[in-house]
Amino acid sequence: MKVAVGGFASNVETRESLPPLVSKLLDEYPALVTLGVQWGDQDVHHNINNVAYARYFESARIRMFDAIREVGAGGAGFAQFVSSESEQTMIGETTRNIAIRYKARLFYPDTVTAGCRVVDVDDFSVYLELRLISHKSNKVVAEGTATNTNIDFAKSRKVPYNVNVANAYRELIGWSATAPGNDSKQSSINKSNL
Repeated sequence: MKVAVGGFASNVETRESLPPLVSKLLDEYPALVTLGVQWGDQDVHHNINNVAYARYFESARIRMFDAIREVGAGGAGFAQFVSSESEQTMIGETTRNIAIRYKARLFYPDTVTAGCRVVDVDDFSVYLELRLISHKSNKVVAEGTATNTNIDFAKSRKVPYNVNVANAYRELIGWSATAPGNDSKQSSINKSNL
């Protein structure tokens, strides 16, 4: 089976190309990206460096914007949020924190798929869960949480999301590949730890 790799494949193309066990482990993650583990991702002891995991998860967080577009959420307000117009207004998202839990060792060479899902949204922040799967071992090698906060960069302070942006994120809460729109899924996230 040929796996769609990198940011040029849509979330749908990525999902459809995944090996069955990898796909099953990512059923509840609408944003996916498949990446090759690079030789340079290793440290001197042949461990995959912690920074590489953060980059894999960053790629999945960025794919969340594509997932929102793919489900038709957000409308014009969301389109402006992710366009160059948001750069001109100096308002946009920044990652306030990220936590990574390492579950199994990852080795070069391998291919990984990182997934991202929205678990909660408030006026200022979106709370995400992340998962990284090794294609070689068909195991979860890392899980994480991230909080992205809407910031007015010119004033260095958080600002509320545009209602369209907040609603676009909310539409993905509880998303499942096996039951789109199912909002009964419960998350293990604890906002007090973020």
